[in-house]
Amino acid sequence: MAHNCFACHGPDGHSPGTIPSLDRLDKKRIATDLQGFKSGDLPSTVMGRQAKGYTDAEIEAIAEYIAGLKKK
Repeated sequence: MAHNCFACHGPDGHSPGTIPSLDRLDKKRIATDLQGFKSGDLPSTVMGRQAKGYTDAEIEAIAEYIAGLKKK
């Protein structure tokens, strides 16, 4: 599931462009932000639609996976 994130946020969450990198965020921040996008509490263009497709358990799994990647 996290590989969907890398299409925009770059390989292993390290963005080469203007889209924010995920590779320096901890698990709690990733999960909180995804939940915020899912609920609409955080404004977004694409992320709200992406996050709504995941269950709470899937969001936790994605956050854990991304946070566990080697930091660059």
